[in-house]
Amino acid sequence: MIIAKHLIYGGTEKYTLNLVNSLVDKGISVVLVTSGGPLTSHISSNAKVFITPISRKYRIKEITEKRILEIARIYKPQVIHTQCRTSLVCSQLARTTLSIPLVTHEHHMYNKEDYPFIVNELNDGADKIITIGPYTAKELIKNGLKKNKIISILNGVDVQKVLPVTEQERKLARKYFNFNEKDKVIVCLSRVEPGKGIDKLIRGFVKVSKQIPEAKLVIAGDDYWDPLKTDLNDMRIAYNLQKKLFLFPGEYNVRKYHAVADVFCYPAIAKGMAVMEAMAAGLPVVGRKTIRKPLVVENNISGLMTNPTSSYVIDPDQIAEKLIYLLERISLARTMGKAARERIETKFNLENVVKKIMHTYEETISIRHLSPSRLYRYLNQ
Repeated sequence: MIIAKHLIYGGTEKYTLNLVNSLVDKGISVVLVTSGGPLTSHISSNAKVFITPISRKYRIKEITEKRILEIARIYKPQVIHTQCRTSLVCSQLARTTLSIPLVTHEHHMYNKEDYPFIVNELNDGADKIITIGPYTAKELIKNGLKKNKIISILNGVDVQKVLPVTEQERKLARKYFNFNEKDKVIVCLSRVEPGKGIDKLIRGFVKVSKQIPEAKLVIAGDDYWDPLKTDLNDMRIAYNLQKKLFLFPGEYNVRKYHAVADVFCYPAIAKGMAVMEAMAAGLPVVGRKTIRKPLVVENNISGLMTNPTSSYVIDPDQIAEKLIYLLERISLARTMGKAARERIETKFNLENVVKKIMHTYEETISIRHLSPSRLYRYLNQ
């Protein structure tokens, strides 16, 4: 049973979608409980999906806990896998009542002052914790999480489905967006919210467009546009970018965005699902270098990094400098794009990720029940 707060357009949610569908493809029965979202319609028809609110709010939480318990009683899952601490909390009634092992996933990094509270919830509420990198695991252990409870498993991309963009796809995408062959196109796929640095990217693009008149910037990723997002339209008008900056809502199929791009830019940080999928499609990445492992983009090999910062400051001038460098050297950008694809194939392949997660399930179930589970045969095929 997988519990996900929602399935909006985001890295955690795309990971959850990929995990559910991969497990189903391997013949494993999966029950998904979520509050829904646009990615829900892309869950395999062979998975059992239940839509219910997932929330810590007292009245809603009580209803959610009882609903998860009801579903668990019917389908008798061998393990519960929650995708955030909200879904972890809402799964405790089923976990304790039915004695079901629980694995939870920490998809994020936190401020240092948050870790003690987080550790208390994880120690009490989960049998096993998966982190997406060693830094988070180290911080959790430092703050008191039991070392034998934690395992670091990197995120991954299905390299059989996300293939390098072909020249034919590139031509069709240029036609779709009404771009010229000589246009230099930057693409950013991200939700527009504080911390993502989209405003900083636009400010950097002003400098790019002055030096490279044929430059275009495409930004897509939000579930919907609301009045708060009009700031981007205001920036487009203020900087006179109406014919150079293009804004689109999020969607499941992002292939046309990969196909039209010369460079992918994620200003907040050079990692995450959007970055890895762009690399799998054969795109070089410009983003802020992280000082925390795992390092997804290799600087000067599969992309160009702005200077690392511990305070998450995003410098528009540095973004512009890196983008200009690659857009003026398209041949180098293509070479870096090939290296990016190779990096994902060898280091961030979804098939390897799912195998590690299945082993974690098996280990967690076996520790609780002291005998191999039905997953054992899948792991030894």
